[in-house]
Amino acid sequence: MRKINQATGIITTLTTGFYLNAICIDKAGNIYTTQTTRVYKFDPLTNTSTVIAGNGVYAYSGDGGPATDASVFDASGICVDGAGNIYISEYDDSRIRKVDHQTGIISTIAGTGTNSFSGDYGALSSAELFYPIGLIPDGKGNLYLCDNQNSRIWKIAPFSCFWTGAADNNWSNPANWTGGNIPGDSTDVIIRSGNIMIQSNVVICTLTVNPSATVTVNAPYTLTLLSANTQ
Repeated sequence: MRKINQATGIITTLTTGFYLNAICIDKAGNIYTTQTTRVYKFDPLTNTSTVIAGNGVYAYSGDGGPATDASVFDASGICVDGAGNIYISEYDDSRIRKVDHQTGIISTIAGTGTNSFSGDYGALSSAELFYPIGLIPDGKGNLYLCDNQNSRIWKIAPFSCFWTGAADNNWSNPANWTGGNIPGDSTDVIIRSGNIMIQSNVVICTLTVNPSATVTVNAPYTLTLLSANTQ
């Protein structure tokens, strides 16, 4: 990994490694790089590198445990969100994994390990990718992903909930929502189709309803939106 001084144009080597695939910087100035089976954090103040994920084995394992004990399958992309959580795209395994900033625990947030395309507007756990590479977060907790072989850009919205209408037209039925969770006050709700009935007081963050869908609030109940970003 090398640094080019903006003022002088001089290049210097910060740290060495084989097959460095991606790089990103967190808000504290720490630098993160991926090296196929490991992820490193470089502290420019102390000039030291530490492994934060991967045990050097070219495989997929370790969800629910320390990221340093997990196997990482061709780490091709990396980014850090505003809370310090680290996201890694695994190219050959077509998965996206997250390292929790507080606990250091690794988990899979998207992808099943099958190289395919599926899961649009569905649960992250069942979405299928095909050789994911670059990742970038926005300031709202969303994650954007370059899905290489599918020639698509994904938006991973952890605070979004999609109406499926799998059971009936009752808003308060968990079976009608992705993930089986009724939307709450931090949720961005997206409804693509259906005629939904609200028969309780509902508080959500935002609501997007396609023209072909309807949402009816039965009296005396209310639907409260906490954000103006509503369509």
